[in-house]
Amino acid sequence: MCLTNEVVYGRLEGQYLRVHDLNVKGRPEPTTRTLLTTGFEIRRVIKWGEGVAGIAESFFPCPNEWRLGDINKPLDKITVRDLTGALTRAVAKPPSCFKKWQRKFPGLDLRGVSERYSVGIATPVDFGSHSKTHRP
Repeated sequence: MCLTNEVVYGRLEGQYLRVHDLNVKGRPEPTTRTLLTTGFEIRRVIKWGEGVAGIAESFFPCPNEWRLGDINKPLDKITVRDLTGALTRAVAKPPSCFKKWQRKFPGLDLRGVSERYSVGIATPVDFGSHSKTHRP
C-alpha cells in the first residue's frame, strides 16, 4: 500500500491491510497493526525467491516474465550451474577423437563410454594410452 511518504507491505483482508514488516532477506513477517484501505492505494508486489523485491509497477525485470538465453527458468531460480551450462553450450564442441572413433568402431556408443569414463579408476598406464588416442 502506498501512503503519502512511505510504502507499507501487508496482506489484504477485506477492507483492511494486515501490515507486515520485511526482514533482512525481504521476507514479510506479520505484525499486529492493521490499516483501513479504500483499495486505490493497493499495489501488487514482485517477489524474488522467497522475499519481496518491490512494487510491481516500478520493478524491472519481472522474474516470471523474462528468460535468460536458453535457460527456461524464472530469473530468480537461475543458479550458477545454469549460467555455466548456457555459456558453454554456445562454444562447446565434441572432442576430436569422437570422429576418429566413429570411423574405427561404427557401432560404438560414445555417449555411454563418456558417461562411464572416470579418472578415479584410471592408472598412469591408462593415462598414457589416453593421451595417445586423444591427439587433435
